[in-house]
Amino acid sequence: MAAPGQVMFARRLSPALRLIFWVALSLAIMVLDSRLDSLGWLRSGLASVLYPVQVATRVPLQWVGTIGGFFVRHGELLRDNRQLAQELRRARAGLLLQSQLAQENAHLRALLDLKRSAAHELIAVRVIGENNDPFSQRVEIDKGTRDGIRAGWPVLDERGLVGQITRAYPFSSEVSLITDRAEVVPVQDLRSGLRLLLYGTGSGVELRYLSQGVDVKPGDRLETSGMDGVYPAGVPVAWVRRVVRHASSPYLGIDCVPFAGLDSGRTFFVVTPGGKKP
Repeated sequence: MAAPGQVMFARRLSPALRLIFWVALSLAIMVLDSRLDSLGWLRSGLASVLYPVQVATRVPLQWVGTIGGFFVRHGELLRDNRQLAQELRRARAGLLLQSQLAQENAHLRALLDLKRSAAHELIAVRVIGENNDPFSQRVEIDKGTRDGIRAGWPVLDERGLVGQITRAYPFSSEVSLITDRAEVVPVQDLRSGLRLLLYGTGSGVELRYLSQGVDVKPGDRLETSGMDGVYPAGVPVAWVRRVVRHASSPYLGIDCVPFAGLDSGRTFFVVTPGGKKP
């Protein structure tokens, strides 16, 4: 039984009536807020209370965006770096090719000028070996008597006189360089016009047996004089590097430097006599 004063049966609103009530209440509040801004204080309070929560929820998203942006920029930088590195390699290869082409063009121009100035034909040969004898300066070339090569013929490169053929075999020949101790080349000083003899020393070339008053100066250019009948006249041979006057000797010490690439050249040219190839 119910206690005194307790209602036995409480009547409650039906769900439909409760829905209508809350909808009507919501509409009334929305109308009042839109017309009178009556709930501004409530929104302001809720915004203040919920602001830390909003900040806390935005931070992870900002971190995710920052990290994602970092990886995107890092990937772009890596891609740009690879492209720039590839362009740099391409540019270097292009410069190398241009340098090689320039060297080849200069080489061909020198050969063309040499052929125009010489009254003889030239046979291109390649160096295939060097003499191991420390007392001689000789190299072996890849052509011999089978190709018409004969002993005594001069050998040049695009810069000047190399030496002469001293032995010719069927398939190869031996060239004595102008630095060989047994080689003597008749030359002429272009500045003074003096005719001189250039001797090989085993490692270089020098002028010998010239008195103290001879007009030879550093920088003078020496070319073949053609007086021996072996070397054609006008071929560059060497330039004077140093002139030393010894107090104990009546002769000058004159050190010279060959024009030709005796140690570095791989292609030489044999000069054929008579203006025709054999």
